[in-house]
Amino acid sequence: MKDSFDLDQVEKIWALENVTQERVLQQNEDRLVVLFNSDQGKFVGKTASPWKTAVALEKDTTVFQFLLEQNFSHVPKLLLTKSGKGFAELDGGFVYLMEYVEGKKPEVTVETYQKLGAMTAELHSLENYPHKTDFDPAIIIATNFPENAKKLPFGEEYLKVAATLPDFSVFSQTLIHTDIAPANAIEKADGSLTLIDWDDAGVGSAVLDLGYPLLSQFTTEDLELRPELARAFYGAYLAKREITATEKKVLFSAGLFFALMYLIYGNTTKRWERLNWALKHREEIEGMIP
Repeated sequence: MKDSFDLDQVEKIWALENVTQERVLQQNEDRLVVLFNSDQGKFVGKTASPWKTAVALEKDTTVFQFLLEQNFSHVPKLLLTKSGKGFAELDGGFVYLMEYVEGKKPEVTVETYQKLGAMTAELHSLENYPHKTDFDPAIIIATNFPENAKKLPFGEEYLKVAATLPDFSVFSQTLIHTDIAPANAIEKADGSLTLIDWDDAGVGSAVLDLGYPLLSQFTTEDLELRPELARAFYGAYLAKREITATEKKVLFSAGLFFALMYLIYGNTTKRWERLNWALKHREEIEGMIP
């Protein structure tokens, strides 16, 4: 993966002048994220994951305009190309540009999670988004989890836990983000939050957004619970949008799904220990949800 974009092409494709690359924000074998400076301001250029097709990118970039039209203010603006498209082919991949949001990573506090909870409820309340998310737990469980299990010394036990997960598609469908966390937010000078990383946004099960932080953010790898953060997040959400008792009951399973999915990307031993600890303390963890 290159560590820069062809700046001449960036100027030709987007309506920008005197473009310079300020710094690389993220770089790995699949993705390059760069901060650009130009006469028109600062922008973030992002390569799409290599498995993303043009059709998938069309869906991914549609969400930005939709949210702005719905007066959802917690999203960066997408910079359209000169031809009016949301992305372009550049340096052998698909690239899109967003406004650079000035700010900082929010601290992990009760106030931050109150804002995230209210923001999530606002997102889930929006109607008529035209695209389903490509983030499908059923496919991930059937395809990714067996591959994960092959890499783990406790692979058989891992798959046994995965087999307990429900069909999440039967629960209420809303526009979801799939990765809501302080790490994917920018706090601006006025204290408001902007959510970034909308790659898999689309219509999906609301319980996924709600369950995600339960075992990854409100249950630490040191086997400690953060009930004050959980109650701040869920309390702010439930004040704006109701969920059924059945959906509330399945949030633990949604959190378990994400814990299994992300287990291989960190300290697998500690994450497996946390997962099993969470299973033993399920009632206590569910008690953090108001």
